[in-house]
Amino acid sequence: MIGIFQPHLFSRTRDFIKEFAKSLALADKIILMDIYPAREKPIKGVTSELIFNELVKIDSDVKYFHGNKPIEEYLLKEIKPEDIIVFQGAGDITLLCDGFISKLSKKK
Repeated sequence: MIGIFQPHLFSRTRDFIKEFAKSLALADKIILMDIYPAREKPIKGVTSELIFNELVKIDSDVKYFHGNKPIEEYLLKEIKPEDIIVFQGAGDITLLCDGFISKLSKKK
């Protein structure tokens, strides 16, 4: 299972770094996206890298990408027929999911 996660809100990311990492570590591979800010302004020092660093500590297979295009390229190159991909988030991750499905369909 490949989990793609876009954190939602800077404050939530800051407050639940360890909990996010623990839950995400259940996936075989994790891809982190930048935080979707929604109604908040950035909080200095709070990025998805905080979750990334926690996942590295627990020896997870984790990647961190900025933007949708590098994620699409990575997935198209790396996925195998038996892989399950889970897109998680409350922001514009739906654009990534839709774009990836479209490109995957054209690849076949």
